[in-house]
Amino acid sequence: MRGELQGLLIGEDPSSLGPNGQDPHFELHHNVKGLKQEDSGSVSYIVETSLTAHLNSAVEFKPLEIRLYGDSETKGAIIGKTLHTADGREKPV
Repeated sequence: MRGELQGLLIGEDPSSLGPNGQDPHFELHHNVKGLKQEDSGSVSYIVETSLTAHLNSAVEFKPLEIRLYGDSETKGAIIGKTLHTADGREKPV
């Protein structure tokens, strides 16, 4: 699975948006859960994806869009999705 992130980094100094003098960067991790083969031969599974932002503590990140997709050979559909923030709030997607 691949991911794309579009958003705004808001900070006073463009040269120090990342932590400890680094460039700002993000990590995307996927954890496949509940893999199940259906009677039709198709496979259903739940994927838990987490996004970690590495930013200077004075920088605010406002996500505009998060896109997740599979390789070109992957077929199927996303049936449902839920977004939980780091503070435990659930946001509509």
